[in-house]
Amino acid sequence: MSLGGSGSEAGDVVAALRAVPGVADAEIIPDDVGGPGTLRLQLSQGADEVAVATAVHRILGEQFGLGVDAGRVQVLEESVPPRPARPTPAPAPEPEVEPEPEPEPESEPEPQVEAGPWRPATPPPPPPPPPPPARPPLSAVPDRQQATVDVVTPAATEPPVPPRLLIQRMQLVSAHLGVTTEVTLVLAERAFTGSADAAATPTSVQRAVAHATLRAVEASIDRVARFELEHLETAALGSDRAVVVELSMITRYGTERLTGVSTVRDDARQAVVRATLDALNRRIESYLVSA
Repeated sequence: MSLGGSGSEAGDVVAALRAVPGVADAEIIPDDVGGPGTLRLQLSQGADEVAVATAVHRILGEQFGLGVDAGRVQVLEESVPPRPARPTPAPAPEPEVEPEPEPEPESEPEPQVEAGPWRPATPPPPPPPPPPPARPPLSAVPDRQQATVDVVTPAATEPPVPPRLLIQRMQLVSAHLGVTTEVTLVLAERAFTGSADAAATPTSVQRAVAHATLRAVEASIDRVARFELEHLETAALGSDRAVVVELSMITRYGTERLTGVSTVRDDARQAVVRATLDALNRRIESYLVSA
C-alpha cells in the first residue's frame, strides 16, 4: 500500500493519524512522479514532535504496512501573525434637537401638469450570495506547528547483500599412509587456501577437510580469530544424510560455540566444507568487511 493509492486507503491513513494525541490535522500530498506521496501532519501547540513521530511510525507500520524514513523527517515552526487589535467603538452622538419650522408664507398655487399613464418601477436585482469562507492554509493557522513526514513502502528499501565465502576447489593428495587436503575459498575475486593432513580413513579425511576449511577461513579474516573442530558426524535426515559440525571460535573477547549442517549430495567431503561455512558465514560477516 502507498499513500498515493485509492481514496479510501488514503482516507483511512488520514483518519487514523488525526486520532493521534498532539496531531491537529493531517493531509496527503500526492507525488508528481507516482511515488508513495507525502504525509503532512499539523501538530497542536506544545505537542512533543518526538512522541508524535513515534506514534505515527507505529500506526503506519502496524495498521497499514508503511515505514517512515526517520532521517528525512523535518519539523517546521511557523511564526504566528499578531492578531489585529479590536477597534474601540466611538461614543454615540447625542441626539440633536431640531428647531420648530417657521410657517412659510402663503404662495400662489403651482400650475397643474398632466402626466402620462402610471407604470411601476423595475425592482433592483437581488444581491449575489456571499462566497463561502476559504479554508486557511496550514501555515496560516495561528498557534499551530507544521510537520512534514516522507513515507516510503518497505519494498523501497532493500538491505545490502553481506559478503560470503564461496567454495572454489577441494583437493586430496594421497601419500604413503596419509592424505593431504587443500581447500580454496574465494571472496571478491580473492582466493584463500588452507591445508591439513590426516590418516587414510574416511573419518580422518572428513575431519582433515574441515580443518583445511577452517585454516582458509582464518586466512580470509587476517587470523583475528582461531577456529577448532569440536565434533563432526553424518546423521540421517529423513530419507537423506546430513553432515553436522560443531566448532569453537576463539577471539580476544572469549570462546563461542557454532553449529552448521549441510545435506550430502554427491560427495560427503564437499558437504563437510558446506557445513563448516554454514556455521561460520553469518558470524564472520563483520570480520570479512573489515578485512
